[in-house]
This record gives sequence, structure tokens and C-alpha cells, in this order.
Amino acid sequence: MDTADQKRQMRRSCFAALKAMTGSEKNAGSMEICRQLENLDAFQKADTVFGYLPLPSEPDLSPLFSEKRVWGFAKVLEDDSMEFRRMESLDHAVAGDFKILEPDPRFCPVLSPDHVDIVIIPGVGFCPRTGNRLGRGKGHYDRYLRKLRERKTPPLLVGVCFAAQLCEVESEPHDISMDLVISA
Repeated sequence: MDTADQKRQMRRSCFAALKAMTGSEKNAGSMEICRQLENLDAFQKADTVFGYLPLPSEPDLSPLFSEKRVWGFAKVLEDDSMEFRRMESLDHAVAGDFKILEPDPRFCPVLSPDHVDIVIIPGVGFCPRTGNRLGRGKGHYDRYLRKLRERKTPPLLVGVCFAAQLCEVESEPHDISMDLVISA
């Protein structure tokens, strides 16, 4: 079985594990992940954080949001590229394609990737040993993160997931690994 087939099989397994989780298990896991992020020295020192507006299957990190730092949230563009837009209020989230929440362009300007200190990244699965990430298969994050890795001082890349999503993920040449994986 090649790596692409292994990834498809792993996605099915991770999605099945997520579907088996209760809402209260996801809430408890999300709160624990938030606690671990808050205690991270890099997070405490960060002026600019890039994050995501969660899908129902992803950890909810909204308790971390505050005006004391600049927050950028992911938005996928029509050409399958990605950008991060500054949000000063979570009320500025709107349903985009496929009803996925994203920053409202009317209120949320594009942020330059030049000054981000930490990027918090969801995934379908993560390998805690290697930092390898299993995404949804479109490569949005990998393409964006590759540019960040080229910076003189790249930001810290933190993958977040529920414990049920921890798995052995094989890496391909285009994949970008995380510096740290936080799960609960």
C-alpha cells in the first residue's frame, strides 16, 4: 500500500474515532488543549497568533481569543491558496464555502505572514513523535506553511487534536511537520 492509500485509510479511521466522541468529550478535550496552549511559553510571549475557526470535529480554541494579541484566522481562497485575516471579534465570522466559518472580509483585513509568532493548526490526525500531520488532503496548510518555514525566524507550528486522532502518519515530500503536537 502506498503512502496516499495509507493516508486515506488513516483519515477514515480518525474520522470514525471523532464520530464516536460525545459532545462533552470534545468540550473537555478542547478545554484541556486550551489550558496546555495557555501554559506554553511561546504562546504567552506571542504578539501575533494564527489560528482557525473550528469545524465540529476540531478542538474549539475560542476561550483563548482575546484582544491582548493580534489574532489571524484561516480563510481558503477560490484558487485553493490560503490566507489569514485579522479578527478583532469572533462575531466577525461568517459561513463560507461548505458552511465553514471564516473571517468576514468586510471587517477582517489580510495579515502578513511576516510577523506571526505561533500558528495553531488543526488536522485529521497527528503523529506526536514526528510532528507529521494528516490533513484533509487538499494541501492548503502545507502550501502556506512552506512559505513560513522559509522565513529567517519561522513561527512555532503547533498541531492540535483530540487524543483519538493521534496516529502514525507517514510523511511525503510536500508535507510540513509540526514543531509540537498538543492533544487531550
